[in-house]
Amino acid sequence: MWLSSLTIDPKYIINKSTSSIDIKVKQVTNLTSAQLVLNIPSNITIGSATPGAFLEGNTGPLMITTDNTSSNGTLSISITSLSSDLQSASGDGTLATVNFTNNNSASTSITFDDSNTKFLDNNGNAITINQTIGVFLVVE
Repeated sequence: MWLSSLTIDPKYIINKSTSSIDIKVKQVTNLTSAQLVLNIPSNITIGSATPGAFLEGNTGPLMITTDNTSSNGTLSISITSLSSDLQSASGDGTLATVNFTNNNSASTSITFDDSNTKFLDNNGNAITINQTIGVFLVVE
């Protein structure tokens, strides 16, 4: 039985003002699209987000980001496979990479909004996400 999870790698970032995180899936089966919502603290400024290779086939995946960090503290990422040779993917891999700046010296975290984060298979059915793991930004 597959127990799919969604993680941010690395788990800890220590004493860095600019960083990047990889959003990774583990043990997923037949993933075609994902809606990811990250809770972003007010001291974080998003620089860019790029698709990972997990849903890439003969065509790169379509990725749309909505930076709502100034209004409600979230970053939304929607990503879907557009490839005729890879309509869905199974296993482990990177969905997206997010670059950001930590604007002050406070320790904080970036987490998933579990109620608004979703996986879909190639038939449009929901795939259960059994676990989500965020990142801790530690300032010493």
